[in-house]
Amino acid sequence: MTRFAGFHAQLGKQQSVRELKLLHDSVFQQSDYLARLIDAARHDDLAQNATWLIKHHLSHGGSLAARQHGAILDILFDCLTWQPRLHLLQSIPFLRIPESRKERLRQHIDRSLASRNKFVRAWTYNAAHVLACQYPEYRHEIDRMLESALHTEVPSAVARIRAVLKQRKN
Repeated sequence: MTRFAGFHAQLGKQQSVRELKLLHDSVFQQSDYLARLIDAARHDDLAQNATWLIKHHLSHGGSLAARQHGAILDILFDCLTWQPRLHLLQSIPFLRIPESRKERLRQHIDRSLASRNKFVRAWTYNAAHVLACQYPEYRHEIDRMLESALHTEVPSAVARIRAVLKQRKN
């Protein structure tokens, strides 16, 4: 029996952060760990935990194969529920946005800024910043967007925007 036996079954269960960290720690060194997570993130019943694990893995120094950057963005583009969308937006700073996905990401940013969820909107501004850093042709447009949002957004989004602007100065 491999360490991945029952992996999808565990992803489908309601899990605490502690349980998800234990799951990650038990299998993250397997060569196909991220491929399995990306596959699982495509399934609505597994997406919340799978995307959290992707975010956790990347934020703790995990790496991706080149093709996986685009695959994660494709999942984001198709994501309908707010928790997995939030996790994927939080993962964008760790991604290299493929040239083939940059315009679709820009369009997704516009749609996500219309979300009623303030956390999705806050991290969407962060994604816009990453897009502008990787593709300077978006910089002027994104700068105007961020500046405008400082005066119109809820405090949680304004805090994220300020953090982005502070990063730019450093």
